[in-house]
Amino acid sequence: MRKTIRPGPKLWLAAGLLPLLGLTACGGSTSSSGATSSTVSVSSMRIGLSINGAAIEFYQTLRQAAQQEATSLGVKLLVDAPTTTQAQNTGVATLLSENVNALCLAPLDEHAIVPSVQAANKAKVPVITVDESSAGGNIYTYIASPNTQGGAVAGQYIEKLMPNGGILGVVPGTLGDTTGLARLAGLMSVLDGDPGIQVIQSEPGNWVTDTGYNVASTLLTAHPNLTAIFAENDEMGAGALQAVQQIYKRSIPIIGYNGDTVALTAIKAGTMTATVGQNPTLMGQDCVKQAIRAIEGKPSPGPTISVPITMVDSSNVNSYSP
Repeated sequence: MRKTIRPGPKLWLAAGLLPLLGLTACGGSTSSSGATSSTVSVSSMRIGLSINGAAIEFYQTLRQAAQQEATSLGVKLLVDAPTTTQAQNTGVATLLSENVNALCLAPLDEHAIVPSVQAANKAKVPVITVDESSAGGNIYTYIASPNTQGGAVAGQYIEKLMPNGGILGVVPGTLGDTTGLARLAGLMSVLDGDPGIQVIQSEPGNWVTDTGYNVASTLLTAHPNLTAIFAENDEMGAGALQAVQQIYKRSIPIIGYNGDTVALTAIKAGTMTATVGQNPTLMGQDCVKQAIRAIEGKPSPGPTISVPITMVDSSNVNSYSP
């Protein structure tokens, strides 16, 4: 059975650009020149953190972990939590004006953040990116889970759930988002080899539950015989679960991504099947540690720091910790 993806990213992204969509998807360059040789004591260090301020558990956990790590290590963390790309650039400018010694950035958009990264480069303030990176400018290092690999792991899991084939609905995050494209590319790198599974993509769910519910409802209404759903994050997975319960009035496998509490609770209750667990706690801790290394003038550990992923379902949900 021929697979289709509509509407959304072209399938060529899943093949031809697969090597570009993993951890090194950013266009920004990484160099030890991002480090600054400094005599600033740890207790005097000021680190700026710019992170998505939306009510999304992944970012809230990452932010909390960074704050706890900064407190533990005795450095000051200045936090800006924008919800738009314009607000993020404005907030980064404010952080730079407050004389931070390093920046930890979780960009809302890899292209929109470039002017902020370039401004930091000009001010000789090292930049560490986390979860998402920048399409331009110099980055000290990029901390993230391997999203392409995570999508592939999800694809392999879904294949086992659908041994007789069927129709998989995919709920994406936002169009053009590097993270979402990497997860989709990884998923399709597996499912493209399975002619029995048809893939149909909904409109973007914008990473939140309410929109996830709306687009999943439209998808379910148009395709009443979906076999399973993959959502590119757990917030949208929770929305898809609500839609399935209201429209189908029966259960189908739902696989999310992130390892958020909403998914773990649903997996324990038996209403959601699985999630690709990331580790936002480790990401938050690492961004502070790497910021300190950069301020101290130590060389970059490399272009990327890979944070492990874990496939979480009923077999290991009780032992999993994000």
